Amino acid sequence: MRYALTVTAIVLIGVAAASAAAAAAAAGAPKIGIVDMQRVYEESKYKAEYEKSLQELVTSIRVKLSEGLQKIEKMKQDMFLLTDEARKRKQAEITGEQNKLKEYRATAEREVEERKRQYLKEFDEKVTAIVEEVATAKGLNLVLNSVMVIFNNGTLDLTDAVLTKLDALFDSEHAETDTEPKEAGDDGGD
Repeated sequence: MRYALTVTAIVLIGVAAASAAAAAAAAGAPKIGIVDMQRVYEESKYKAEYEKSLQELVTSIRVKLSEGLQKIEKMKQDMFLLTDEARKRKQAEITGEQNKLKEYRATAEREVEERKRQYLKEFDEKVTAIVEEVATAKGLNLVLNSVMVIFNNGTLDLTDAVLTKLDALFDSEHAETDTEPKEAGDDGGD
């Protein structure tokens, strides 16, 4: 996942860098900033939310798979008490349940992968918008991912500013959902 985030970020920033460099060349020396995209991802409040959401999905999938396996095992145990003809019918039923479970597992794996892709897309869009906002506010015309930089003395690093704005965005998005209405007659006092 880190690789996908890094590659996406490099491509997006590389394209922006090329167009900004051309514009900067026409206007004089470029004003450059650097962002550690991996650090932004790792330290963002969005990461914890994403991991929690993904873990909840995976847990629910595992529970359903476990229940399906238990059902199949119970059916297999019950087969020994049946006549030959009933056992053949039960085996066909078990095979059907196994096929359903395989299909569910494949669908669930696709759902997990789609959720990962969607999250990374949304995260990249938010980070890109914030990087552009920070760069514009600082009068920069070129921002590079730190992976592309061989040397940086730290004066060009925008990572903290990007993280601050990204976490503020997270807080504002979640302030609406985290606030609970007070009960009637509750004035906050004891």
